[in-house]
Amino acid sequence: MFYISLSDKLIPMEAVDKYVLNNRKIETFPVLLDRLRKEKDIKPQELYKKAFIDRKLYSQIMGKRHYQPSKKTTIAFGLALELPYENFKVFLQSAGFSLNHNDEFDLVIKYCVQKGIYELLEVNEILETRNLPLLPS
Repeated sequence: MFYISLSDKLIPMEAVDKYVLNNRKIETFPVLLDRLRKEKDIKPQELYKKAFIDRKLYSQIMGKRHYQPSKKTTIAFGLALELPYENFKVFLQSAGFSLNHNDEFDLVIKYCVQKGIYELLEVNEILETRNLPLLPS
């Protein structure tokens, strides 16, 4: 058995491996995006157009199981899918993101999702009035 020495204790690598295996999310961002799209009966073209994402980027995302989108791209797809806030948070987490409670941009996104404001043009209008970056970019 292989151990790693940390300060005054030995940690069995088998325990670390087991923890990672048991806690890893099976659904990567592209897999979750595709599953949610199908559950909502949305055609791929409808989804990426509603999210203001071009076909080329959508194809890249769907073609790579472990594709890492930007936070704004992830938010744009979450809005296009019209996810309730709790599902929206899980969706962001699937790409490694969360909404920061000290960031004005993130708070505006949270507000919009909680109030059911999903149209990107409307969200961007709110962002623009606060001089914040627009989606997607």
